[in-house]
Amino acid sequence: MIAGGRMRRLGSYGRSLSVRLVLLLTLALLPLGLLSLYQTKKVLDEAEAMSRTSLMSKTVAASHAERELFQKALGAAEGLGALVLAASADTCRAAVTDFIAEHSNFVFAGFIEMDGRMRCSSHDEELDFAGTPDFEDAITKTGPHVVMRSDGIVSGEAVAIVIHPIMRRGVLQGLATVSIPLRVANETIRETQLESDLRLLTVNNEGEIVVSTDPDYRTEDLLPRDVTPEQLVGLAGSTFEALAGSGTRRLFAVSELIPGSVVLVGSAPYENSANLGGSLQGRMALAFPLVMWIAGMGVAYLGVQRLVVRHVRALRSAMRRFALGDRAVGSLALDNPPEELAEAERAFNRMALLISEAEQRRDQDLRDKKVLLKEVHHRVKNNLQLIASIMNMQMRSAQSAEARGLLSGLQQRVRGLAMLHRALYAAPDLTTVDAAELLQAVIEDVAQSLGRPDVTLETHFESVELYPDQAVPLSMLAAEALTNALKYARAPGQARIEVHQTFAAASGQVTLRVANSCEGAAAKAGELTSSGLGQKLMRAFEAQLNTLAAVTESDDSYVYEVSFTREEFDQGASERKA
Repeated sequence: MIAGGRMRRLGSYGRSLSVRLVLLLTLALLPLGLLSLYQTKKVLDEAEAMSRTSLMSKTVAASHAERELFQKALGAAEGLGALVLAASADTCRAAVTDFIAEHSNFVFAGFIEMDGRMRCSSHDEELDFAGTPDFEDAITKTGPHVVMRSDGIVSGEAVAIVIHPIMRRGVLQGLATVSIPLRVANETIRETQLESDLRLLTVNNEGEIVVSTDPDYRTEDLLPRDVTPEQLVGLAGSTFEALAGSGTRRLFAVSELIPGSVVLVGSAPYENSANLGGSLQGRMALAFPLVMWIAGMGVAYLGVQRLVVRHVRALRSAMRRFALGDRAVGSLALDNPPEELAEAERAFNRMALLISEAEQRRDQDLRDKKVLLKEVHHRVKNNLQLIASIMNMQMRSAQSAEARGLLSGLQQRVRGLAMLHRALYAAPDLTTVDAAELLQAVIEDVAQSLGRPDVTLETHFESVELYPDQAVPLSMLAAEALTNALKYARAPGQARIEVHQTFAAASGQVTLRVANSCEGAAAKAGELTSSGLGQKLMRAFEAQLNTLAAVTESDDSYVYEVSFTREEFDQGASERKA
């Protein structure tokens, strides 16, 4: 133990020396590394601010043409509202028809009165929007806004509808509308010279995509995932970074087109400058102190490795292999070690030799004890079988049926004990026995000895390893219960007996159930609960298993059931039960 403790201290010494060298070099280089990281962080923060400003300026520049288009549509809608309030329906219709004919950027214009009817429009027919969800929603809004329709009622194509509420003395008079073809709105952005990674989307406060620069992308994937359309409109004039719908992190800039209603959103892949390892400048800032640290470690390695560390590593490896059972390392030879480590080498070799010899003696003792234990079980089994044979001879010479029955019962119990010792003799570890195999042998022996050809016997046993202090009372209890069942099993046709043993691994509960058919179960109850030897033995076996049996009777069956918890071997408890 002293030598082993010394080896552990030497291993710890080698490790702690390396750790201390690393810590000292790290502390020496820490100010330089922190300065490098701070300067790089400042540069990257400035670069990120420039990226945000650049993205906003590009977004604002790209929005000029589209903003002009929407402002023109708003002006037309406002003028249409003034015309409707001042002129007749025919004059209004002629005016908006001429306006649409002269402006190719618009495909429809009209005025919806408060009853939902559109009597003034660039369309020949009178339209009625009363009761429609779009109309009901539009009259609740107090300012200009834009809605998207993939199939315009008049134009039959995708359009962005600019809606302007017309007020007189604070009272809503109706809705002036101007429809812009989506192809025209798209062209206002797509004609702008954009960088390859810049994406532009026009969005209203309902989350509808009005314009997109790239139809190959799912436009929802280019919008911030956790920002609602209302929040996005409220962020006009700002930049921020967020996860896009595609799951990638992007930098967003928001430019206002129609106040409180429509914004142009520009986005580009986000380079996280806060992560110093994510850019060339950050990697260079980390590389400089790292290179110096590696150079210092190289010098330390050359100075310490040959004198200390390699010998400590060899000692540690030999100790680990020896602890895992490799006894070939019992003669360790270090390569020219210092005197202190040479002394540790000699101590390890002595320790390995002593432990190997002690293990050899222990293994021999275990083999001897195993042979002796097998021999004990074998001899006990043979002696019990001899006693059973003597009882069989005595039983044949007995004059009375009562004497033969008594000897038969004793012989059966002796054979049951013999079977247990035979099972222990055959078991690999000589300490536990499989309850399923033992019960099967006991039940077959009892059934054969009592000889009831008019009874059908059904058995089911689940494997569970038991120690003798539970296996003995369980097997004897099963034998006594089956003897009773065979004695009283009756039925109009073929009598039936079921012997089942189950094991619940989760709770450790072992259950033995013996059920037999009978006629007049109530009449037989007195016999089954009599004070005979079998019943006394069953009560004793139940006490050894620390349980009580449950008996269920009906007109045609009698069920005996007992459950107990599987326990580990306890010498004191076994002696108390005995």
